[in-house]
Amino acid sequence: MWSEYSLEVVDAVARTGSFSAAAAELHRVPSAVSYTVRQLEQWLAVPLFERRHRDVELTPAGQVFVDDARLLIKKMMATRRQCQQVANGWRGQLNVAVDRIVKPERGAAAGDRLLSHLSRY
Repeated sequence: MWSEYSLEVVDAVARTGSFSAAAAELHRVPSAVSYTVRQLEQWLAVPLFERRHRDVELTPAGQVFVDDARLLIKKMMATRRQCQQVANGWRGQLNVAVDRIVKPERGAAAGDRLLSHLSRY
């Protein structure tokens, strides 16, 4: 069976290219990361990674899984955020797009001012 945690583990291994680096990022021991990946691979009945001496590489099936897992992680986080907002009596969301013509530091400053203004309400 898989969980949000197992998706995050596979994503970290894919990004870092090793169980040790993923374990350090996730504040786990490498054996726990390796165990989680093996359990997921057994459940899926496909290898997600090609294991080498010091690193790992995604298999084609692993790449498909990681691409979908990243979308799922984002969706799970958004769902969690929405549930918390509803539970706290607030449900609004504001998205602001800034064109490339605006310098990044000015866009960040404008965003800070906007948040400051909105926090008064």
